[in-house]
Amino acid sequence: MGQALRAHFGPSPVLALWCSSAGRTQQTLSLIAEHLNLSFFTAASDARLDEIDVGSWQHRHIREVEAELGRPVLDRKRRLFTEPAPDGEWYDAIADRLTSWLHDVADSPQPILAISHGFTTRILRGLLTGGDVPDVTPPVAVALARPLPQGSIVRIEAGVETVIHLGDGPVPAPATGDGG
Repeated sequence: MGQALRAHFGPSPVLALWCSSAGRTQQTLSLIAEHLNLSFFTAASDARLDEIDVGSWQHRHIREVEAELGRPVLDRKRRLFTEPAPDGEWYDAIADRLTSWLHDVADSPQPILAISHGFTTRILRGLLTGGDVPDVTPPVAVALARPLPQGSIVRIEAGVETVIHLGDGPVPAPATGDGG
């Protein structure tokens, strides 16, 4: 990812660095910053960029949850939950926190490089570019971008998404924290 971003931006680009509060995104950003000759210590961490909160499903395999409930809770074709987890977030809540973050960074004098999570970025990309509103119950009016493999990098400018680097990791389903 760092090499792809260096090839795209060149060395030492002027960027505002952001990542979720998860240690793995901070670690990824530190490696990317090294490739770009930027200081990781100027990066901001924000929980509004965190992955979906799956409440009581946290640290459980999705198949275990489905076996317990006796029904699917993940649309594997579209890579979407079909219902909210008990005590977890639903799509509109994620969109609300991302909209709040976008509002706070809207006046950034520098382009923003944000490191987040697969499902969260689908909503963030949907907010920035439009997308398909999923047909789920309970219904939501949140546009989602298509899923991309882990490690993918996109640039969004004036509502247009360009894939800079297509990752070679799995196309993620929403994570439950244990191989979802």
